[in-house]
Amino acid sequence: MKSIVYKIAGILITFTLLLSCGSDDNEIISPPPTLNVENLNVSIMENPEINSIIGEFEVSQGNLTDPLVFELLEVSLPGALTINNQGQLLVADVTAFDFERREAISGEIEVSSGDLAQTASFTLSLLDVEEAPVPFITRWNLTAGDLTVQLPIYNRNTTYNFTVDWGDGIIGEVTSFDDPDATHTYDAEGIKTIIITGVLEGFNFNLNSNSSRQIIDVAQWGDMRLGNFDGHFSSCTNLTGFTASDTPILKEVTNMFAMFFNASLFNGDLSDWDVSGVLNMSFMFSGASSFNQHLSNWDVSNVRSMSEMFGQAEAFNGNISNWDVSSVISMDRMFNGASSFNNDISNWNISNVTSISEMFTNASSFNQNLSNWDVSNVTNIRRMFNGASSFNQDISNWDVSNITSMSGVFAGATAFNNDISNWDVANVTNMSEMFENASSFNGNLSNWDVANVTNMRGMFQNATSFNSDISGWNVANVNNMRVMFTDASVFSQDLSNWATDNVTLCENFANGSALTAAQVPTRGICF
Repeated sequence: MKSIVYKIAGILITFTLLLSCGSDDNEIISPPPTLNVENLNVSIMENPEINSIIGEFEVSQGNLTDPLVFELLEVSLPGALTINNQGQLLVADVTAFDFERREAISGEIEVSSGDLAQTASFTLSLLDVEEAPVPFITRWNLTAGDLTVQLPIYNRNTTYNFTVDWGDGIIGEVTSFDDPDATHTYDAEGIKTIIITGVLEGFNFNLNSNSSRQIIDVAQWGDMRLGNFDGHFSSCTNLTGFTASDTPILKEVTNMFAMFFNASLFNGDLSDWDVSGVLNMSFMFSGASSFNQHLSNWDVSNVRSMSEMFGQAEAFNGNISNWDVSSVISMDRMFNGASSFNNDISNWNISNVTSISEMFTNASSFNQNLSNWDVSNVTNIRRMFNGASSFNQDISNWDVSNITSMSGVFAGATAFNNDISNWDVANVTNMSEMFENASSFNGNLSNWDVANVTNMRGMFQNATSFNSDISGWNVANVNNMRVMFTDASVFSQDLSNWATDNVTLCENFANGSALTAAQVPTRGICF
């Protein structure tokens, strides 16, 4: 700003001029937008009303130009709650907020405005409320000559103090596993409804199988506890499902080993079961040949063993692509005989798994991408794809350097013909029957280091397409070459320089192959 003075006709006049010296001199600079949200930890009474507000996130903000948007990113029990655009958590499923089934629900939310976004965690701790007992209701089908029901209770850290209404006018009081009132004989055959009210902590047909063929339904789970021993519904051959609208109390259950083993008609909806505390699911659906239900919502992040989980579950083809299997150590025979299974499991993190033997044995439909699997900790891959007659995927980049047995890996994998030339097999000692009946395979194996292998029995037996040059293999430690090329009808590579000095078993080495007498090994007592 400048002042200019003029003198006109004796009058002194002063003008004040405002001069702009730069476009930014008087610009108002706004502070940047800010957004923060606090974690939420609250305690609420169990069994709140539907759509009731059970928590609200505290958000601090400044200079935002876009509205706030709230989103649920993760919930320990999917479907339990929702969030509105005021940052309030609302009850979506009343049954999820049952203290007897879980003591807390947790998760993570995101709040955003334009390009700004922040996340926060929440934990809703449930407080127990005194409630009237909810009965456990089951249905049983009794036939002529088989009119006695024995409740499957047992003596393994169990507690019993319940009333049993047998549905025919007889009511009993059971206070121990061997209480005579836990057994009842009806006068006539037919469908019987049994109602149990009180403390029942332990219900297991594997430990007490006398009535396993009779149970056909669970109509209400109520307050009962299944207990933590193997085979809860094992060999319940007439159990088809559960009509119950509630779910069992599973918060103490860590063991579901053989839970539905050989329950051949079972196809019940288990999608809402909270299995987040389970450590062992081995044999869970083994022999459950009718089972094919939705399990994609299951939280299996704590499971350590899935050995033979779906073994012989011939109908199963459920979507389990999003399972977190990062804690699993054993997947032996997981889909053994699961002849319908062909779902995407390409993103599974199996980096902690040490054994995948027979994992897809006779899984005749399976042909999914496994190229990204981290098998670096696996030591046993024996018969993994044995009889997996559709499988033909790229597994060339697998790190198999810790594996010691490859016996029967591709035996009967009649479609497989992918490149495994770069596999590091230096630690393998057993390659018996590795490509037996792998009728399409003709991969380049010339660079394989087989110096530690001792057993090549039947390795290429009936591998009717195989004719790769393996003349340079170091087989000095091999002692068993029985039926190695039997019926490998086109194989005609020169093996005459193989160091077979340690081979003691070589019967029918080349019977039915295209090898000539001049091409077979010549060294050692066997050749």
